[in-house]
Amino acid sequence: MLGTTIGDIAPPESQGETMQPVNVTEVQMVNETVQIDLNIENATVMCNFTLMNPGESEDLLVGFPIGLGWGGHGGDRYIYPLEDFKAYLNSQQVETREMDVNGSQWIVWNMSLETMETKDVDVSYWVQLSSYGNYGREMDYWFTYVLKTGASWGGLIEEANITIDLHGIEQNWITELTPNGSVFENNIITWNFISLEPTENIYIEFRTLRPDCEERYTIPGFVFDENHAGIPDATAELHYWNSDDSTVGEIVDDVYGEPLVTTTASGADGVVGWYRLTNLSDDGDLGVPINMTVVARTLDVAGNERTGISDPIGFDARLGWIGSVVNVTVDRSLAPGDLDGDGNLTTSDALAALMIAASGVHQKGADVNGDSRVNSVDALMILQAASGRTEL
Repeated sequence: MLGTTIGDIAPPESQGETMQPVNVTEVQMVNETVQIDLNIENATVMCNFTLMNPGESEDLLVGFPIGLGWGGHGGDRYIYPLEDFKAYLNSQQVETREMDVNGSQWIVWNMSLETMETKDVDVSYWVQLSSYGNYGREMDYWFTYVLKTGASWGGLIEEANITIDLHGIEQNWITELTPNGSVFENNIITWNFISLEPTENIYIEFRTLRPDCEERYTIPGFVFDENHAGIPDATAELHYWNSDDSTVGEIVDDVYGEPLVTTTASGADGVVGWYRLTNLSDDGDLGVPINMTVVARTLDVAGNERTGISDPIGFDARLGWIGSVVNVTVDRSLAPGDLDGDGNLTTSDALAALMIAASGVHQKGADVNGDSRVNSVDALMILQAASGRTEL
């Protein structure tokens, strides 16, 4: 059973109980049939017990430990309570009450059996599963069905059938399952016992992704242009950040070993410019942030690639991302007159200005004299700037 503790406080125990006599009895439990519907968050337990009295007539006080606090069989862990508890005797619901039995809280009821009389008891309840996983992408869950206390009855349990029906839980998630001898078929685990004197409980433990794993291991944000408008279909990449020399490092791989790259939303599939870099790995040390940065790439109007880099961030692999959005700005504007976007003023830019003038279309980058028109004067000014005779 998982024994990990934090600050000497253990996770609460999840355990389903079998019916027990409060006092010594000769009444025998001849059959115990248990159906456990196991979900990630809780277990629903339905039990049928057949009791037979081989001795003299007997009045019994029987019941279940129900948790409700610290204790339970002398233990030092908090026991989750049995919720929505119902008990039936020969299909008639019985009146129950709570009482303290040797320091543990029980729910009990009275019944009687004549010599050689047989009675059926049906019980149902649900209980929250125990879980542990404060750090990382995964969480452990476990549940115990207590069989050992069934030995309190007289004689052996002639037959016991225990079934766990897994709901939303995969077989390969299971990390521990006891006792041996179970059969797994169609997501159902069964044990069949004959002439049982219980010495071991039913115990299952499994590991899966945390419910908030996707959120914790996703870095979201926007890619904006110079006017703070979202840029659609831009590429967003997560890179390591070299804090020693303030340079961008290699691209970060996700938990599956694939590069962490995505594309910003175009409007049809979300808010324009929005991105989510998801499935980050939890490989790292608690409290030691990994330096990273988001790099965005897009094209300007001339078809040249423009790049933007976010402020550096610190990512704690064990805690996940606890920051807010990480935005990146990419300046896609062209320098006045640099119509081909190559970063230089050349005769090609002057020729492009003439072509724009002939088309009659106004383009801000070509209107170098700022008169809201593009004509041969703009082309001449670009040519003069290209030859170094003036500056724009």
